[in-house]
Amino acid sequence: MRGGTYTAIRIAKSLRIVGNPAPLIVPGNSAQPGGGPRNEPAIWLQGNGSDRLHLANLRTGGTSDGNRFAFGASGIAGSGFAEVALHDGVVRGAPWVYLTGVATGSPGIELAGNTRLTIVRSAIFGGPSDADYLYASTPSGGAGISVPAGTVIAIDATIEGGEGCFLGDRFGGPPPTPWGRQPDGEPYALGERRDLPRDLLLLSAPRLDGALDLAWPGAYPAPVLLVARPGAPLDLGALGILFGELASLQTLLTS
Repeated sequence: MRGGTYTAIRIAKSLRIVGNPAPLIVPGNSAQPGGGPRNEPAIWLQGNGSDRLHLANLRTGGTSDGNRFAFGASGIAGSGFAEVALHDGVVRGAPWVYLTGVATGSPGIELAGNTRLTIVRSAIFGGPSDADYLYASTPSGGAGISVPAGTVIAIDATIEGGEGCFLGDRFGGPPPTPWGRQPDGEPYALGERRDLPRDLLLLSAPRLDGALDLAWPGAYPAPVLLVARPGAPLDLGALGILFGELASLQTLLTS
């Protein structure tokens, strides 16, 4: 298989797929039959019970739409294969976008039946669960691998379950962007003063892992952020020694 992006492939017979370079396979927008509102997997296996599959040098990715599905897409899922082998691959359960309630992550690989799964030099990650609000009960993330009736052999492999729901408000990034991948927002720092004002007053003694209070006579025109870096100890006289070098003041945006 040539490099590129492919959507929701289904495999119904014995096959060997080798990526050159590694292709990316993502789930489509269809539901998986018999699985409730579950997004179909990126690679869907529908064998006859004795089929064998060998995958090498490929990746799964993509996202699941929380407006359409309650259960996310697995990277590889299905049944009917006596043997499945993955070499030099990365398989992920899909993260969520467009949340409208509680969304449950699916396993990275989920196989039914008496299947022998062999993982070599590969990484498998379960899909994360997520929610659009602070609910009293939320699901755990998907397992890295779920093969309850089969055998799993992992050699030089990384296998991780997906993250559970993050209980808190999240801000920033467009709605279709998975959490943690949003672009950076506008910087808060508007200006910088390299020279500290001569009328700067030190109000408290510095402490290791503690706070150092700064102030000026009267009101300062804007909030500031003190930027310091490790350096030669600074003797502050009766206040003690500051183990750092005062570098600059950052004027912050307040409106």
